[in-house]
Amino acid sequence: MQTHRSSVIPVERLQDKTALPENTRAFSYLPLAHIAERHLVEFHSVMHASQVTFNESLETLIRDLAEVQPHFLFGAPRVWELLQQAVIASFGSMQKLEQALVNDHSGTSQKVREMLGVQHAEYLLSGAAPAAKSMLAWYARLGMQLVEGFGQTEAMALLSNSGEDNRIGSIGKAIDGVEIKIGAEDEMLIRADGLSPGYYKMPEKTAELWQDGWLHTGDKARVNEDGYVYLFGRVKDYFKTIHGKFVAPAPIENDFAACHVVEQLCLLGRGYSKTVMVCVVASQQDKSTLEQAILEQLTAVNTSVNKHERIGAIIITREPWTIENGVLTPTLKVRRDEVETRFGEKAQVMARKSAEQRTVLLEWA
Repeated sequence: MQTHRSSVIPVERLQDKTALPENTRAFSYLPLAHIAERHLVEFHSVMHASQVTFNESLETLIRDLAEVQPHFLFGAPRVWELLQQAVIASFGSMQKLEQALVNDHSGTSQKVREMLGVQHAEYLLSGAAPAAKSMLAWYARLGMQLVEGFGQTEAMALLSNSGEDNRIGSIGKAIDGVEIKIGAEDEMLIRADGLSPGYYKMPEKTAELWQDGWLHTGDKARVNEDGYVYLFGRVKDYFKTIHGKFVAPAPIENDFAACHVVEQLCLLGRGYSKTVMVCVVASQQDKSTLEQAILEQLTAVNTSVNKHERIGAIIITREPWTIENGVLTPTLKVRRDEVETRFGEKAQVMARKSAEQRTVLLEWA
C-alpha cells in the first residue's frame, strides 16, 4: 500500500539529494505503474515543476532521448546496458570505439553523450538491481557519472551516491532521515519516515517484513567505516551447492558482465556439483571468437572467487531474454527460476561432467 506520506517524503528526499532545479527535463519510458517511475518522474514533476516527455516506445528510446536531452534519467542496469550496446554498435565494435577514444577522447565522448541525449544531464541513476562495476566505469570514462541508488516498492529513495563523492560498487550512503542496520544473514534493515504501511489485506506478509519498526529489505549488505553500503545479492537468491557451500550469484555475475560480448547472464548452481553460467550473446561474430572472449573472462573471474564458487561450465545462447518470452520481469530483472527451467537440465549434466573431468566445459544451447 502507498499513502500520501509514502509518496511525498521519498520525493523530497530525492530532491534534497539531487538539488535539481525547477523546469528540469525528465524522460518517462517505464510503465506508469512502476513505483520508481511514479516517484522519480511523475510525482517529482508535480511537486517541483519539472517537464516530462514520454517515450514513444522502447524501439525509439535512443532517438527520443537524443531529442529530449533530459536533466535526470533513471534506469535499471539492463537499460544502461542496452544504451551501452547501442553506442558500441554505432561504432561497429568495442575495438573501434576504443580506437576512436584514443584518437580523440574529448570529441568521441561528447559524440556519445549527444547520441544518448545526456549532454545536459545532472543526475544519472541506476537502481533496481546491482550494476556491473565495469559498466559504471565505462560510463565514467565517457564523461557520464552514472551512480547507483537503492529503493524498493515498500520504501523509495533511501540510499544514493552523489556526484561529488561517488563510490563505484556501492549504492551510496543513507539519505538524511534514513537509518540502516545489518540483521541476521547480513540482511539490510531500514527504518525511516515515509515507508509503505504494508501489504493490502495481507497482515501475515506485512508482519514478516516489518518488525519492530524495521523493514526487512531481503538484500544482503555490508556497511563500511565511511557509511557506504555495498549489496551482494538477495537473501533468497543465495544457493547451496551439492557440497553444502553457499554461493552469492550477484557478485560473480557482475564480475562476469565485464565480458563485452555477453549481454545477459545468470549463474545457476543450486544443488549442483559446480556452478554454471548461462550467457546470452547478440554479437554476430563467429563462435570461436565469442568463445575465446567468454573463456578469458571465465579465467579472470575464477581466479578471484573462492574454490567452491568457481564456474565449471558455460552455456551460451543467442536468444535474448525479454519480457515477452518470460525471462525478464516488467522491471527488466532476470527471472532465475525461468532460467533454471529452461537450462537447468543441461546445466546439471554439464556441472557433473565438469566436476568428474576437472575441466571447464562450454556448450551452445
